[in-house]
Amino acid sequence: MGIEMKRAVLLITCVTVVLLSAPAMAVSIGNLSVGQKAGDVSLGFGIDYRMRRVTSSNSGVPDADLSSKGFSIVARYNILSSLGVFAYGGFSDIWLSDPDFRGYLGASYGGGIRLSLPDPHRSKFTIDIDADISNTLSGNSVRSTSDFEYRGAVYAAFKNANTITYGGLEGSNVDLSFTNPHVSYTSKYNIGGIFGLDEFITPYVFFNFEVHVFDEEFLEGSIGYTFF
Repeated sequence: MGIEMKRAVLLITCVTVVLLSAPAMAVSIGNLSVGQKAGDVSLGFGIDYRMRRVTSSNSGVPDADLSSKGFSIVARYNILSSLGVFAYGGFSDIWLSDPDFRGYLGASYGGGIRLSLPDPHRSKFTIDIDADISNTLSGNSVRSTSDFEYRGAVYAAFKNANTITYGGLEGSNVDLSFTNPHVSYTSKYNIGGIFGLDEFITPYVFFNFEVHVFDEEFLEGSIGYTFF
């Protein structure tokens, strides 16, 4: 099987995964400036803050606000000029408003894929599909929790000189589980908006800023380096 055929098979497989995952999915979309051609690689360091309303499946447990802040390192690789994958790892805490829970920094990790059409190497305007999953572990001396999030997003991106701006819609969900006693939560709102930009300050170094609204309140800033 030739290289182009292998890439085509991989592309079809990954697109299928994206479409099957699309009803929901969490990490920043950003770094659209990376992946203008096959083989591009980037590393980024980011900090973020998020808050969203969650509802419990246990009767009698009130809705609560879930918030977290943390930092992570993200690695991205373009399999094709229009298809990229990424993975990240870092640390994040988890706070819940009712009952009051404050967890220490715990491991946070995840990954996902992104499809851009038409080919971003040849077009200034693309429609992108992004799917990702993440998991955060946090706790204190009394309780521990696991926050599993998943998201799917469709958005438009426009490149002008050294800047890429983007915006669109996402569907996301949280599966939050506590021990001692066991209580589980899911997202109260699942549809939201995404807005952000990438700005190159050199041909290799870029900044990213991103916000999410409605389903969650999310702010993220990062700096990255591309390897062409």
